Amino acid sequence: MLSVMILIQKIYNYFITTEEKFFATSGGETLIHGDAHPENIIKTGEGRIGLIDFTDLCLGDPARDIGTFCQQLEYKVGVKVNHPQEAFRLTEIFKEVYISVNQRPLTPNFQERMDLYYNWTMLRTAIFLFLKHDCQPARGEELLNTIKLRLGF
Repeated sequence: MLSVMILIQKIYNYFITTEEKFFATSGGETLIHGDAHPENIIKTGEGRIGLIDFTDLCLGDPARDIGTFCQQLEYKVGVKVNHPQEAFRLTEIFKEVYISVNQRPLTPNFQERMDLYYNWTMLRTAIFLFLKHDCQPARGEELLNTIKLRLGF
């Protein structure tokens, strides 16, 4: 268990350091939803959707909303419903629309930040799996190992 805690601390420190560097050099904070995930999107009419639950609305990196949403969508559709190809297709649509609507080019830096928040959300999911009442430590370790590979640790 101690090695898992050390890994979580290493990953956490990487996330914080990377985010602090971005904010120190960019001044790129904008208003973001802060809790972007599939349950916070609702149908508002024919061909229209909207966001709900603005409890975590804050100034932040817009890449956070995209990275968080994509990881949660992948987890819910790809793992819980067992349709990983559909999860990938839906995350690509979400990214394309979000970037288009917000008129932000998909630069390598923006992609790197989306990946950072994707991994951050994966870490939160792993911790949840370790700590929830019907914990799933094997699934939590699987996510930690995925993060480790994605970050090159």
